Amino acid sequence: MKRQKGFTLIELLIVVAIIGILAAILIPNLLVAIQKSKQKSTMADLRNIATAVEEYRLDNNVPPTSLNLLTQNSGFYIKAIKTIDAWGHTFDYQVDTDDYWVGSPGRDSAYSAGLTGCSTLYDPPSQLSDFDNDIIFSDGQLICGPRSKHQ
Repeated sequence: MKRQKGFTLIELLIVVAIIGILAAILIPNLLVAIQKSKQKSTMADLRNIATAVEEYRLDNNVPPTSLNLLTQNSGFYIKAIKTIDAWGHTFDYQVDTDDYWVGSPGRDSAYSAGLTGCSTLYDPPSQLSDFDNDIIFSDGQLICGPRSKHQ
């Protein structure tokens, strides 16, 4: 009698169960990592804009009335300005006589306290819902956004 080689049904079920357990563990972590990378990318873009605004303000004693002024003169302050955050929402820019705010509403596209109303840094996000928080730079500093390890 010739014996056939192959996997038994129980062996296949065990492999499928192991793959399912690994997927259940890894997929939520992957989703959080994707959102965290979008948040960090948005923060870096806003920091670049805020730095360019500060340089403009140092030269002209007032912040620019429009972000487009930063790219004039062959991009003296900044070569190109990203106007959309990593979630696809347009950055907001407001200028008062001597103050300015540039920000992103986060993943949910809604400011929780208004563009000028946030003045706290929150702890690093640990759950997916934390990515809805606003990210706002004012006067060259992060005034609303995730707290870094160094703060």
